[in-house]
Amino acid sequence: MAMPSLRAPIDLLDQSLYEAGGPPYDLFRELRAATPVHWNAMPGDAGVWAITRYKDVFDVSLDQKTFSSHTTRLMRFMRVLRSASLMRHTFKMVSATCSTS
Repeated sequence: MAMPSLRAPIDLLDQSLYEAGGPPYDLFRELRAATPVHWNAMPGDAGVWAITRYKDVFDVSLDQKTFSSHTTRLMRFMRVLRSASLMRHTFKMVSATCSTS
């Protein structure tokens, strides 16, 4: 059974990791050993996968059909629904504000 990690989540998009002395090689070495396919959450977005082993990066780069950032129809549809819901909510708030003035 794998032991849970007590380390704080790693944010590879945090610029402070790179400002101190260039790429954080020790951190990348740790990721390659512990989680070679690392999920990096992004505030306000779904997040990104970070592939840290050379062979995996090579294989992924050759298989664009499986490993693509291109949004699917379902993902686009979900974004449209989310936008429509937000617009309805905003319209209701504006309407309520205008009717009480």
